[in-house]
Amino acid sequence: MLELGIILLELWQAQTFGSYVGKFQKPYETLGPRYDTARNWLEASIGEILLTYAEVVTRCIECTFAMSTVDMKWNDKELRKSVYRYVVKPLGSLVHPNLGE
Repeated sequence: MLELGIILLELWQAQTFGSYVGKFQKPYETLGPRYDTARNWLEASIGEILLTYAEVVTRCIECTFAMSTVDMKWNDKELRKSVYRYVVKPLGSLVHPNLGE
């Protein structure tokens, strides 16, 4: 989910993660530094991102989804429902605002 959050930031900023990171430090390959950098990028961008989009990116970066188990597994029905509710549906409403009416 972190990678999806990074991709969404890249799309919004029309810039790759690597080019953003390159402005400040060497690119990070491991999870911890990638998370920290993605979080910092989101915080630096928060004033220019639509609220709904920022909420989706935050959910992806922080991985705040309902799950039936401790481990994140795609066969978890609760996880899939949560991802739909907090990622797919809000992004869809940005593309097709009248779809939910």
